[in-house]
Order: sequence, then structure tokens, then C-alpha cells
Amino acid sequence: MKTIALILLFGAVLCVSAVGAELSSDHLAHSASKESSFSLPENDKKEIKALSSFGIAMLSDDRESTIKWLLSTLDVDPSKGFVLKTLLKNFRDEKSTRKFIPELIDIARHHPQALPLNLAALALANHFDSTEKRRILAENCLKSVVPETLSKPEFNIYCSIAAILCSLYNEAGMFEQADEMLEQFLVLTRAQTNIPILKSAAILYSKAAKESSKERRFLGLLQSPSAEYMDKKEQVITLIEKIPVPNNDIKVLQKIVGFWSKLEKPYRAEGVILDFLSHNPKSTAAKLLLITFYNQNNRGPEAIALQEQMCLEFPSDFNYFRLGVISYDAKYYFKAITSLNWCLLKNPNNVQAIGLMALACYMNSQPSLALAQLNRGKPLSKLDYLRLSCLASAGKFKEAFALFSMIYKKTGSKKLPNMMIFRGFSLADKVKQLDTIEALTHICLNKKECSPELANAAAYTCADNNIMLDSAENLLLQALKKQPDSKEILDSYAWLKYRQGDYKTAEKYIRRTLDKCGKYPNPEISNHAGDIFWKLDKPHKAIKYWELALKVYSRNINIQKIQAKILQAKNTIK
Repeated sequence: MKTIALILLFGAVLCVSAVGAELSSDHLAHSASKESSFSLPENDKKEIKALSSFGIAMLSDDRESTIKWLLSTLDVDPSKGFVLKTLLKNFRDEKSTRKFIPELIDIARHHPQALPLNLAALALANHFDSTEKRRILAENCLKSVVPETLSKPEFNIYCSIAAILCSLYNEAGMFEQADEMLEQFLVLTRAQTNIPILKSAAILYSKAAKESSKERRFLGLLQSPSAEYMDKKEQVITLIEKIPVPNNDIKVLQKIVGFWSKLEKPYRAEGVILDFLSHNPKSTAAKLLLITFYNQNNRGPEAIALQEQMCLEFPSDFNYFRLGVISYDAKYYFKAITSLNWCLLKNPNNVQAIGLMALACYMNSQPSLALAQLNRGKPLSKLDYLRLSCLASAGKFKEAFALFSMIYKKTGSKKLPNMMIFRGFSLADKVKQLDTIEALTHICLNKKECSPELANAAAYTCADNNIMLDSAENLLLQALKKQPDSKEILDSYAWLKYRQGDYKTAEKYIRRTLDKCGKYPNPEISNHAGDIFWKLDKPHKAIKYWELALKVYSRNINIQKIQAKILQAKNTIK
């Protein structure tokens, strides 16, 4: 939006300059034809009077009074370019004066013929007014047919307006109006070679085709204008393809690649990069762009091969780090570990490489190696969460809880991030630190808006440890309002009711949970269902769900306890 506003303001200044130049030439022509007369024409008298009033206003110390005068002058005569220019400067210099922008927008709407005024208002309206008002201002800017003969400044102004209107219509979904504007503009020969307007048109038609197709399908209509928009998009793309791409400007190349990616034409983007590299085979920036392109388009092996080539050419720690990142993104964890090892040999203090190396080891099911890497970093750092995960995965719950306690003490309850609170509940539950569970639950209760996931984690941990059951119920009721169909939250509520001794309500919620789980529920849910049905004197159902809990492996259930419950239930039935 900021870029659009800057382009519009630039266009407005150009228009203002053009108005000023025209005014000066009119004065010269007029004075040349009336050299012998000593009396000034009426128009000149009015202009001098306006200038005098303008000068007095500018000498005022009260900025708001000045702006009010400028606005009233523009409302009477919107053609006064110097007044608009001064007004825009006031808006740019003082944030406090921007409250007058809506008034400028209203004035512009009442003067549809004043192009510079509407253009300036359109730029400022991006941050202040509704889409409807922007649409009216946009229509004012192109109310009349684009002239066939335009000077270069005028043509640039119209190009800016057309490109900006494309983006506005794109936002508002008003493709028909944009189409009409483009049809009258693209007939101009110069517009057919203007990259900004062609790119804007192509992106607009691309979105128009998708949106109109969705809309038609939704309404159940058989015919769709999407095919028509697609044809126009291809016609505009054909015009763009005829424009030669510079063979030595990497910034232009990046823009063009981004453009083709937006249009979902990756083969065109790849072709442009390869063409650039054929003329500039040693361009590192172009190679990096191609690697990024491969990575974004799920072509990991090609990205890795090209990055390996760069590592051979320039064996720097940066290149090996990039190879590690690309390999990690492609889920080639062993290759990532190898690449990052080379990176750390060259730069042992690269904290990012240490973190990624630990993460790659963790994802490669090597938590001990991950911990060894993390121990090279600072005791408390941005890698804390990963360090906790590695300790927990390695079964070192006491060490993990000790690290969490250090982080909690250092950070404080108000600044502790949600993901750290999640991990805190899990670790405190493992080592049965009930005081910590209560403290973390109070943090959740005091939050202005606690996420359903965090509320569920807090409530379930409390219910599982049979503490703070009323607070846990409050948290779960809030979570159920936001996510009434979440099987995890429904299970937690059923288990809470079980802990409170309300087995009938517990049965109601565990049945709802099981309905959403499918054929093989989570082992914890099955175990909860078995316990609830056992309390309701339904041993056959209880045995069914306990046996189901044993069919799927989970570290969160005690197999021996469940087997003991099954044996007890079967003995009772006999």
C-alpha cells in the first residue's frame, strides 16, 4: 500500500507540474499579445489576489488554519496546482494534520474533472477510507477516454493511474470495471510495451479468472467468464514476452521471476533465469535465485545439486550453511548434518548453524547428538525450546524441568511464550511438580485471551492430576465455545467430569469424542472411555476400549496398568 501511495503522490506532483507549466505559458502568451495595454486582465487579477491570500495564509503560524484555507480554496477552484502541492506537503510533514484528509477526499469526489486532485486523494484514501470511496475516486481519474496523443509526462501519469486502479479493482473484486478501463488503455501502442501496466493487467486477469469461476460455481451457473479472462491474460502475457529482458540487471530479473511466479507459470520463471545465466554464467546472484526457485517449487534434489556445485566453486561457511538449510527443507536430514558439519568446521561460532544442526539431528531421531550440539551454544538462548524437546525425547525429564525452571525464572510469568507454557505443563506433569502446574494454570486464567489449545493443555493436566478442577472446567468451557468439535477438548472435558464424579456427563462427552475419532481412537481417549464405562457398570464396553488402547503404541499410556484393568474386569464378569 505504501508503494501505491508513493506512486500516486508522484503522479499527482507530475500533474501539478504540468498544470503549473500550462499556467505559465498562458501568462507569457497573454502578456506578449497585450504589450501595449497597462490594465491587467480579470484572470490575472484573480490569480494575483489568490496568490496574495495564499501568501498571507502561508505566513500564519497556525498550521490547521492554513490547511483549512487551502482546502476551501481547492473546493472553489480545484485547478490551482500550487495550492494542491502545498497541501500535500503539509500532509507529509505533519502527522497531526492528516485528520483533514477525509475532507480533501470529499472535495475530490465533488470535482471529478480535476485529475491531479483525484489522483492525490486516491493516494491518501488508501489508509483512511472505504473501498467504495476509493472506487469513486478511481473512476473520476479515468472518467474521460484516454487521449490518443499524450506527451511523455502525461502518458507516464496515465500508466501510473492504470496500474494503481488495477490493484484497487483487484482488492475490491470489481473486474468488469477494470476490464473496461484496460480495454481503452491497451489499444495505445505505447501501453503495449509498458511493463508496469502489462504486469498489473496480467495479475488482475489471473485473479479475475479464478474469482469469477468460484463465484459462478457457487451460484450454480453453467456459463463462466473465467475463460474470457484467461484469454485476455494470455494476450497480455504474449505482449510481455515480446519485450526483451535485460541480460545484465539482476534486480530486473528478480522482479520478472516474482511476476511469473505470481501468475503460476514456474516454467517461464525458470526459463528467464536460465536465459540470464547463459549470458552471465558466473552470476552468483542468479544461481542463488535459481536455487531459491527450485526450493520453493518442491524441487529439492535440483536445488541441492546446484548448491553443492556452488560449494565446490566457493567452499565458504555461508555456502555450506545454505546447503544445510536446503537439505533440511527437503527433509534430507543426513545430508543437512554433513553440510552443517563442514560449515561449523569453518566457523565454529555460527549460532544459526548450531541450531539447525541440532534440529536436523533431532528430526533424524538422534536427540543425544542434538543435545551435544546445543551444549555448544549459550546456556539460555533462542534454542531453549529445542533443547527442552531434545531432553524430553531422550527421557531426561528432570534435566528438562530444571532447564524450564531456569527459563521461567528468567523470563517471568507475563513474558513466557505459549509454546514454553505448553512444554512446561508436559514436563511438570512428568515429574509431578504440582506447584508449577498450578502456577502455569493461573497464567492461563489471567490471560486476556487464552487459545483453546493452551486452555485444553492446562485443564487436562489439572484434571489428570486431580487439582484445580473448577478452574480447569472454566478453561475448558471457554475452549469449547471456540472449538466445539475438537475431539481433544471434548475428551479433556469428559475426563474432567470423570474426576469430578459426574460419570453420566462424562459418558455423554466421551461418546461425542469417540464419534469424531473414527475406527482407531487415540490410545489415551480409548483408555479414558474404558475407565468411564467401567464406572458406569458397563464392563464389556470398558474391556473393548482398553483393548483398543493397546493396539496403537503411545508413550503416554501405562501398558501394565491397562492390562491389569482388563484382567480385573474379566474376572469380575466371571
